[in-house]
Amino acid sequence: MKQYITTEEAIKHCDEQDTLIPSAFLSTFPNNFGINLCAVKGFEIDMTEDNQYKSLRIDFLPVEEKTFAKDNEIC
Repeated sequence: MKQYITTEEAIKHCDEQDTLIPSAFLSTFPNNFGINLCAVKGFEIDMTEDNQYKSLRIDFLPVEEKTFAKDNEIC
């Protein structure tokens, strides 16, 4: 069973007992990976029928590219 949960939903429900994304997992991003949660759009979770994780996909937000013109003006 696949489910998608946004970062906002994950943070809102991370301290609940039966949550899909526990707070210990969310804290690994800034603490262990150096990735700010603001860069994560959400998570796609595929679970087995007995509620074990089969796969977890992290959906990152795209980064806007900025170009610099003369005199370092951002275009």
